[in-house]
Amino acid sequence: GAVHSYSREETRAFTEYINTLLGDDPDFRGKLPIDPQSDNVFRAVAEGVLLCKMMNKIKPDIIDERKIAKNPRNPFEVNANHNLALAAARQLQLVTVNIGPQDLAQGTPHLCLGLLWQSVRYHLMSKVNVEAHPGLAKLIEDDEDVNAFVNLPPEVTLLRWVNYHLENAQHYRRMFNFTEDVKDCENYVILLDQLDPNRNIKAILQEPDLYKRAELMLKEADRLGCGTFLTPADVVNGNPKLNLAFVADLFDKHPSIQQDQEAKAQARLREIELATRTKMQQEEEEMRQRWKREEEQFRQRMEAEERALRERLEREAKEHGAKLEQEKTSIAQEKEALEKAKRELEERQKTFHQQQTELARQQTMQQTPPYGQQPPHPQAGAGNSAPGGLATQASIVGQPLPSGDPTQASIAPAAAAPAYQASFYANPAQSMYPPAGGYPPQQSYYPPQQSYYPPQQSYYGAPPPQASMYGGDGHQGGGAIHHRKS
Repeated sequence: GAVHSYSREETRAFTEYINTLLGDDPDFRGKLPIDPQSDNVFRAVAEGVLLCKMMNKIKPDIIDERKIAKNPRNPFEVNANHNLALAAARQLQLVTVNIGPQDLAQGTPHLCLGLLWQSVRYHLMSKVNVEAHPGLAKLIEDDEDVNAFVNLPPEVTLLRWVNYHLENAQHYRRMFNFTEDVKDCENYVILLDQLDPNRNIKAILQEPDLYKRAELMLKEADRLGCGTFLTPADVVNGNPKLNLAFVADLFDKHPSIQQDQEAKAQARLREIELATRTKMQQEEEEMRQRWKREEEQFRQRMEAEERALRERLEREAKEHGAKLEQEKTSIAQEKEALEKAKRELEERQKTFHQQQTELARQQTMQQTPPYGQQPPHPQAGAGNSAPGGLATQASIVGQPLPSGDPTQASIAPAAAAPAYQASFYANPAQSMYPPAGGYPPQQSYYPPQQSYYPPQQSYYGAPPPQASMYGGDGHQGGGAIHHRKS
């Protein structure tokens, strides 16, 4: 949002005025005075009590003192105080547009300062009238209507009052504003000299420096009890609000207008009184009508806000319900997806287990010889594969067959061989079956192509072509066999 600035000079001046206005109030004992050089006045406004007290000072009993929470303990009491102050400000026709209780509770500087200025101005200007100062009748011009004079803005009446004294002093200048016409302090010095003729202060005008001249002038004003609002810089810079407040304070405390006792003046005063009464009646009627309109507008605004709030709550409830349904649906979908993923994972694990089982089974089948096939002997060479041959038996047993009894020769090697070799050589028909109890677990089988010896090679050389299983060399054995047959 936009950043709003505010005047430090006005903050100081209004703080000093508040210290003077409420300094004797027992409810502010220990809280006043407020430091004029700080922003503590905004914190004081935020509590809600100060504005209520100011409104009652401006117009007594405009707020019921019993309704003011003088020591607010929570935000609700602070808000109630601000509502009372704003209601009183509207009754005094102060501008409260865009100012709410929350703004005051937060101590928003530019809004608080604006409301304080209106309150100070109303308090000062409420005394600029014929009812409070009957001597103002002298300011009516000869051809002026009394009703027109009564309805003049207070600022115009104050300028007439200043010019009245300037004219009495036979000064050559007149004052028409609160900015350019006050910067050199000349009109102020002549005015103060008229209000207190016992002191000759015109010598101040001999000071060429405007700041020093303004400082000397304000010292004389302070002697009259009117040095609250201005500083030398405010005079030289021509601050319109503070110079208006200064002149109004001077008028309230030192009007210096003597009432004329002549009959003409008395008749004029009666006319002024009648016009004033008529004006007050009109203002009261206008105020009642305005209050009625504002009350109706407030009621309509509250109804509209209530409807808007109800519609917004219903809309938010529907949106929240729809959002919850979407979240429920999303949660259900996520849960279903998780269940599906869990099932897929279980199927994959099952498939993987089956594959591992099948792989183990295949590996086992590859290591197990087919049905009817005898695994090779660990010490058997590829060249010693002739079944039942003498050379094969000799190479397996590790020694040549003796030439003695064939039965003993065949039995002796078999006795030294392992169980499966003994069964193989003792009964070739049984070599197609594995031994009882299976092969030993530590038994390893070499591939068919692997052999310790080259093909057709043995420790005893190649067997004779006509080798017999009964011993002897081939020729003799053969001869012996042939000799027996013959």
